[in-house]
Amino acid sequence: TARPPGDRKAFQRVFEAVVRRWTEDPAPPPEIVGWDDFRATVASGLKKLLSRNGRGSRTAVFTSGGPISAAVQEVLGLPTEETFRLAWIIRNASVTEFLYDGERISLLSFNGTAHLEREGDPSVITYR
Repeated sequence: TARPPGDRKAFQRVFEAVVRRWTEDPAPPPEIVGWDDFRATVASGLKKLLSRNGRGSRTAVFTSGGPISAAVQEVLGLPTEETFRLAWIIRNASVTEFLYDGERISLLSFNGTAHLEREGDPSVITYR
């Protein structure tokens, strides 16, 4: 498996600093969607999707770690700092499931990779 050049730990430190700035900036420049607006957009989209499809339906959404983190934050009521602790461990192609009973959204599972583990090749489970 090819790895990107460079120091992964150095990249992680820079990436964490950028995300921290993004999430803590109460007044980002107009050309940048701030964390609060991003999170509100994800929450609104999740609620629309669930209410449109109704209780007991199955719907698949394919996205990246940012919207997954925002959705989990909304459902569990996590503070932003805790949300990003989860974001760092989201694996590529993992499955997160929510349960909607017509009134309330609950987290059913987070970051599952059973479908990848069946491959028997640990290299298929990656991060970012």
